[in-house]
Amino acid sequence: MFFKFTILHFFSRRLIRIWRTLLIIFLLPSSVFSSELQEGNIIHVVDGDTAYIKINKTIERVRFLGIDTPELHDKKNKPQCFGKEAKKELQRIGKGKNVFVQKDTIQPNRDAYGRLLRFVYLQQNDGSQGLLLNNELLKNGYAYRFAKYANKYTKLLTESEKLAQKEKRGLWSPRTCNGKRYK
Repeated sequence: MFFKFTILHFFSRRLIRIWRTLLIIFLLPSSVFSSELQEGNIIHVVDGDTAYIKINKTIERVRFLGIDTPELHDKKNKPQCFGKEAKKELQRIGKGKNVFVQKDTIQPNRDAYGRLLRFVYLQQNDGSQGLLLNNELLKNGYAYRFAKYANKYTKLLTESEKLAQKEKRGLWSPRTCNGKRYK
């Protein structure tokens, strides 16, 4: 009798845990698990790959996935080559613009600094998804490809960086940085 009770107790507790997990999964908003687009507006540019974006009435600090722009100030408080230009370019093409942000299903939601990790697309006049800003900065030579983690656009971003290098655009130009972080 005791053995039968123990087995029933074990299975009933396990079944409760399974049901609880299923309820949590189905009751959470789908945006937690999906890579759906969310509308936003770039309200402030921090540097070439980070901006404050208003999303659903909340202002979020967003780090653009897949790219790494030169720092305005590194750990030694020394600016990296082309950092100011990268920031100015993001301000020019993005500040005040309506955008869509998209989570990558491979990457975590936030980085170690609490920034949302997102792909950022310009919103076209008709409300549809436009240019991928992450890629625009890269192919025009304002960023390096951030190769530490794979993402859904790894191939596209790799090709864009190669194109910028080949055509000596932006930070790849011998007149600017020649691809180096410091002059």
